[in-house]
Amino acid sequence: MRYGTVIQYFPEKGFGFIRPDTGPDIFFHITALGACNPEPKIEPGQPVKYELKPGTEPKYRRRSRRSDDDESPKEQPVKPLAEFVELIDKIPGAILEENPNQRNTEHHPRARQRKPTWRS
Repeated sequence: MRYGTVIQYFPEKGFGFIRPDTGPDIFFHITALGACNPEPKIEPGQPVKYELKPGTEPKYRRRSRRSDDDESPKEQPVKPLAEFVELIDKIPGAILEENPNQRNTEHHPRARQRKPTWRS
């Protein structure tokens, strides 16, 4: 199972896109969620767990030094497609805070104090 986040969902059309940690976005259809009655409420930013359909997994290649003049036929890239999608509360190992921009600015009580760089 892989984890990602819904970036777009079109309820009137019944499909959307998932952004994984790495790689291209993944297409999913409402039928990948299993039972459609009642229709689940899917919003952008919703974490999901998914499996890719066999044969649609993106292929990562290193750049080669060969020129584009080669006579080898180029393959059409296969777009990743989710076969099974499950809505979850949070991605395992991730910390979901109310305000991710807010950082803990308190110092440890025994932390060394910074000394000023100037002298008086």
